[in-house]
Amino acid sequence: MERKDKAARRAEELRADFGKDNLSPIDVFACAREVPRLTTVSYPLGDSISGMCVKHGDFSLIAFNSAQTLGRQRFTFAHELHHLFFDDAASTVICPKSTKRYDDAEWTADAFASYFLLPYHALRNELRARGLAPMAPIDDERLLASVVAIEQKFGISRLALLVRLQDEGIVDDAQKESLSRNVKAGARKLGYPTALYEPCRGSRARMADGDYIDRTSSAEASCRKARRKSFWRTDSATTSSSKPWRTARLLTEPLFFDTDCLSAFLWTDRGSIVTQLYPNRVVIPQLVLDELSRVATPAFQDRIAELTASSDVEIRDIDLASPALPLYLEMTNRPRPGFKMVGRGEAAAMALAVVNRGIVASNNFRDTAAYIRDFGLKCKTTGSILVEAYENGLISEREANAMWADMLTAGRWIGARSFTEFLGKPIDPLA
Repeated sequence: MERKDKAARRAEELRADFGKDNLSPIDVFACAREVPRLTTVSYPLGDSISGMCVKHGDFSLIAFNSAQTLGRQRFTFAHELHHLFFDDAASTVICPKSTKRYDDAEWTADAFASYFLLPYHALRNELRARGLAPMAPIDDERLLASVVAIEQKFGISRLALLVRLQDEGIVDDAQKESLSRNVKAGARKLGYPTALYEPCRGSRARMADGDYIDRTSSAEASCRKARRKSFWRTDSATTSSSKPWRTARLLTEPLFFDTDCLSAFLWTDRGSIVTQLYPNRVVIPQLVLDELSRVATPAFQDRIAELTASSDVEIRDIDLASPALPLYLEMTNRPRPGFKMVGRGEAAAMALAVVNRGIVASNNFRDTAAYIRDFGLKCKTTGSILVEAYENGLISEREANAMWADMLTAGRWIGARSFTEFLGKPIDPLA
């Protein structure tokens, strides 16, 4: 108990140093950017290491295992902040994943991380608001809904939250064990994004930020706005003019595909046409990819694998700190009067398009048109994309009609009985 009390006090003190209160969620990675001479590294560190902290007279470094779930990454990062601010002046600490290898310093850092992400009074407020009291009976569904809501709000891992709830007398051993199973599926069933329960993917799994990046980019004024840059990119990441690899993507608007629009192309053998037409602009929300992965047809899955392996495609998730999250939750859970509740893939595509000033590629305008008008989004449909491909010489009218027929056979209604008919009288999807 003394260890936890000390950890809770330290967590409150450090949150105050960062100008944060003890009731609100905290962006732990943003806090790190305020620490002078600190470099942070996200990298797959294997099966035995969760993170490390290096303290030196001239610099400091925190690394965390990007192969862990995002919730565990945030917890590990907060854990390393304890080593950085409260351990000996100069040291290198490598933190194991297994608690069997913990010493007292590791247990203290774990307690600190829990209270830094979810302060004592914040948890008490959440419990009161949800009518949860020690030893009070509660049905399994309401308990799960409360657990998911709290962990999503504060970005804390399921295990860390369950430990706190057990300390508060809210859950017993059997409930803790039950709630530790099927974590991702339970959150998805309740309509929440699953980013918290998944590891980083792509270039985000190998990233550096902070002091090192600031100093190495100081000679390139054009790089100053791109604070986060890929650090271990293995292919030819920069051009001869030393501009960052992402520069080309900033020149044109990204296209965020929803499930229905993208699947229409994947039911044909010409799914790659979207990357030919929009190189470096195709963005697939992770929630869309999750929905597409449920299709059991082998050829369909092969086409997904081929498309997502392309360097012209980016998989984008909805991060906890992103302004896309409240938009997504509004559209899938609590729509405003006059707006419909929409599917997760459609909501993810629109929310990401809004915050990234992109274009949404969708066919289901019956449900999404009100949001697209309200957000002022540009939009494309499967039909309009095929028209662009035809006008740019990527496909002939005959090939477009064959693709159209494949899409209709797969049950995709895309506004006309044939490409030729659509080409003759284009339909305004928002009309």
